[in-house]
Amino acid sequence: YAFSTENWKRPQDEVSALMGLLEKYLHESIRDNGINEPVKARPREKGGLELISGHRRHDIASRLNYPVPVIIAQVDDDTARVEVVDGNLHRMDIPTSELARAAKMKMEALARKAGRRSKMEQLTSPEPKKRTDQIVAEDMGISRNQVNRLVKINDLVPELKQQVDDKKLPFNTAVELAYLKPDEQTKVV
Repeated sequence: YAFSTENWKRPQDEVSALMGLLEKYLHESIRDNGINEPVKARPREKGGLELISGHRRHDIASRLNYPVPVIIAQVDDDTARVEVVDGNLHRMDIPTSELARAAKMKMEALARKAGRRSKMEQLTSPEPKKRTDQIVAEDMGISRNQVNRLVKINDLVPELKQQVDDKKLPFNTAVELAYLKPDEQTKVV
């Protein structure tokens, strides 16, 4: 239920308290048991590693000076983006504007990975290929329409995005304002 739109309405102090409990539990678990699940990284072009998943585990283990097991994967940029977004979408404390950005990033990466199908492929394919917004919606546990409305938040000027994140601007109103040109949006602020 972490992706339910009802969670977007939770008070920030409640979300912060829950995330604090999670952080405390994770810290105690790593202190007592070490890291049981490795983090995932990929090689950087100029050397070193880029962390894809397990950022919190890595940070806590580093603070405790514990070794961190790592799985090194050879993945392209789009696959890495999808994995990073998937790793962050489960967070309850993610601001709406970041969630919107993450959903858009995932949709764009999935679209690039899928490529454009030819007319012949579209006509002869035994089963229809899912739209990227449908895939993201299923992953998030919300409707395709809600994903598209969420992604529309990216079209807001920064001041309005901040108001959405601060829960001063209702989500539905924000989506409608996102259809305005940026100069028209600034007049609303």
